[in-house]
Amino acid sequence: MLNKLEKTEQVKREIQFIRENYQKMSVSSIARRLGQNEQYVRNKLSALRLNQGKALGPQTSIFLLSTRPIFSPLNTQQLYIGLLLFLCTLGLYLHTLTPTVGFHDSGDMITAVYSLGIPHPPGYPLYCLLGKLFSFISMGNIAYRLNIMSAIFAALAVLVIYLIVVKTTSQIIAAIIAGSILALTSTFWEQAVIAEKYTLNAFFLAVLIFILLKWQEIIRDPKYGYNHTHTNRTLYAFVLVLGLSFTHHLQTIFIVPAALYFLLAANWGDIKRIKRNTLLKAAGIFFIPIVLYLYLPLRAAAHPAANWGDPSTLERFISHISAAAYKGFFSAETLLTNLMNHLQFFPKQFTIIFLLIGIFGAIIIFMTNRHFFIFLLIVIIADICHSVRYTIPNIEDYYIPSYMIISIWIGYGVIGLINIMRRGYNNLMEKNMIIFIWIKYGGFALILYLLNRQWYNIVIEREKKKKHLITPKFVIPGIFLILLIIP
Repeated sequence: MLNKLEKTEQVKREIQFIRENYQKMSVSSIARRLGQNEQYVRNKLSALRLNQGKALGPQTSIFLLSTRPIFSPLNTQQLYIGLLLFLCTLGLYLHTLTPTVGFHDSGDMITAVYSLGIPHPPGYPLYCLLGKLFSFISMGNIAYRLNIMSAIFAALAVLVIYLIVVKTTSQIIAAIIAGSILALTSTFWEQAVIAEKYTLNAFFLAVLIFILLKWQEIIRDPKYGYNHTHTNRTLYAFVLVLGLSFTHHLQTIFIVPAALYFLLAANWGDIKRIKRNTLLKAAGIFFIPIVLYLYLPLRAAAHPAANWGDPSTLERFISHISAAAYKGFFSAETLLTNLMNHLQFFPKQFTIIFLLIGIFGAIIIFMTNRHFFIFLLIVIIADICHSVRYTIPNIEDYYIPSYMIISIWIGYGVIGLINIMRRGYNNLMEKNMIIFIWIKYGGFALILYLLNRQWYNIVIEREKKKKHLITPKFVIPGIFLILLIIP
């Protein structure tokens, strides 16, 4: 009886998969995803009275994306290009790395890591432990080694943004541009070359978005379904990474309302079928990394050189992890003024051209995958609602999560532009050649323009702060090489 029920459930999932993808995938592709032969798929299409029609040919609509994210397995080319993008980004950051202690909280974080002490609230136990590992690198001084850690996690965040776009769209050029734009925004670049916590936080946020999309893909895959071991492991991975991110910086809380929407509203029909034990186990896994906060009272009791707030007692411990000392920096009196000022950060980071491309990309996502659009938009709204009340001098750093989302939007906007060019030049010349030239060198020109703009911004900022100027001699050839090797 059980086997019969499982078989019936699998058939239902197969029918749902065919209904969702028959206009976007060929018969052979659907058959491979279902683990069936092509005749089986044709019979199902006939029984469901579904006509593929134009689906087997190339799609030219600017809204070509799936209504639900469908991940295609990464091929060798996509993996190599992603690795090359990571190495070029990391090389850029290492080449422009601050040689010693940077500004803002760098001195505090470096001292706390070196002495295994307590930095400013909320304490950053994960950063202190990871930083201690990086401090053993026999290269430069302690500050330089922790600057390397920031560069590595920044490059990893760029890589994950690339993976999100390439796996949800299969468009390599758009994914490269999305990742490169994030890498070259002045605030993100600035944080990538100093010992700060924001790049590790950006890496966590990107991974959490990726895992959520992967979970949705798996739960809708006919091979797995709602309570398959692989499905549950993906959900467990999400809550584990979320809990781990909370032991670093509570900024990842911005994804919580978005994730709740994505899990409950966008996928309610799926998640309500998940067993209660699975959800309880996921809740338990979330709290496992939180144990790392015991680092604070344990190390404070040893009286290290850096012991901010001395959280060795329960009262001071709660005060420290809740950042009670920073409540005075929150104000509701200047919300509108702050909002107007903060909105100016976005054209400064992306330029008006790329910001418009990002808005265009957001429209494409809204038209093709409304739940995904709302999910990303909630992250930005949560970020803005928090930051407009916060009156610290370096508030621009708190908008890195929003910059990441806009970078994804820009990737989708590039896809729309590519399709517009494909349609516009279809009857002018040989189609493949004109698309090849426009995509390759047009994409290179866009990235080069942004690089020059961000290079100018960073040089001006460092001149004002009398910092060492940077000369990315290999950045332009590196990006050109990425675009050149794409067939």
